Amino acid sequence: MAHPLLDWAPVLWLVLARAGQAGDAMDDLLPQLDALMAFTAELDARLQSTGVAGIADALALHARVRNALAGISAADLDARLAAVEALQQELATLAKTLGGVRWLKRLVGG
Repeated sequence: MAHPLLDWAPVLWLVLARAGQAGDAMDDLLPQLDALMAFTAELDARLQSTGVAGIADALALHARVRNALAGISAADLDARLAAVEALQQELATLAKTLGGVRWLKRLVGG
């Protein structure tokens, strides 16, 4: 069975080239690469459990969301948030008023 690191050959060649230039021993490098691969596999599994098909799909999704939100300014978001907060206040006031009407209706026997 092939080692799981073989699927990452292009990345590994870059890491190995840098390690060779830095004078790192291969015996020190392999455990670090195994840990990186284990982390990547765990991250992929977590993403897949949420319906995202791995890291590449997560990056593509991030780009789509970033592009969709690019045209919305912070000022526009602040204005929308203020409108929602004002509506919440109005609804809370209305709920209190309706509670008072309900109390009056019960008081007069209605």
